[in-house]
Amino acid sequence: MSRLLLYAPALACPLLMVACMVAMRRMGGSGGQAQRPPADVAARITALERELADLRAQQAAAQPAEPGGEAGGSPTPGRVS
Repeated sequence: MSRLLLYAPALACPLLMVACMVAMRRMGGSGGQAQRPPADVAARITALERELADLRAQQAAAQPAEPGGEAGGSPTPGRVS
């Protein structure tokens, strides 16, 4: 009986952890946030890709021409490309 009391905390810890995980999963699944339909997500991704392309085009237009004439020359020290 004394050995059971010795090992009880070690045996209870994983069981309680599994119980907490199950409880948290149930709590999160029935939460207040509704899932977005896939069409809405696809439209959002498309809009963000368009915005990213516009921003890249603006950045490319705002960068000054590379010295030396070629865009593929050696990078300027201290400049992140």
